[in-house]
Amino acid sequence: MPKPPDKRPDRHYDFRFTNVVFAWSALALLATTAWMIIDDYNQPWKRYQAEFRDRERAMLEREADEEQQQIDEQRVAEIRSEIEAEEQQLAERAETIEALEEEIERLEKRVYEADSRFRQTKAFLDTAKYELDQAIQHDENVAAHRQEYQRLLDELRDRQLTLEGYRLELADR
Repeated sequence: MPKPPDKRPDRHYDFRFTNVVFAWSALALLATTAWMIIDDYNQPWKRYQAEFRDRERAMLEREADEEQQQIDEQRVAEIRSEIEAEEQQLAERAETIEALEEEIERLEKRVYEADSRFRQTKAFLDTAKYELDQAIQHDENVAAHRQEYQRLLDELRDRQLTLEGYRLELADR
């Protein structure tokens, strides 16, 4: 079999040599990186730092034990009795709170009912206004429509005052 030519005319360098150079440079880079990691890990100050952390942890544990021993059991008992007294006052006030919540719920229902009646009257007023406009345009029984519109307008004002009164009463609670 014939031997391939040493150098192809379309290439200016030998690929086998380039591959060898690349392989050796990759191995050198790998060795340098490994050396850098090992050298960084084996710093002499890291031992001092670890020893300092251990001593600091021991010192903090010792201080925590001393603080735990200094807690006055009598003061703890006083605080517990204060907590019990406050819980008892809260239980006593719970009845008042419950009564107030029931009253607020009752007032909210009254506000809702008044608001519903107000909206219904407003809808009737809008209908009456439309009918009045139609009566004016067609010149049909304008006085009766105007009287109905005025009646509904007065009723709406009364309902609005009632609604506002309920809202103010609810806001006071």
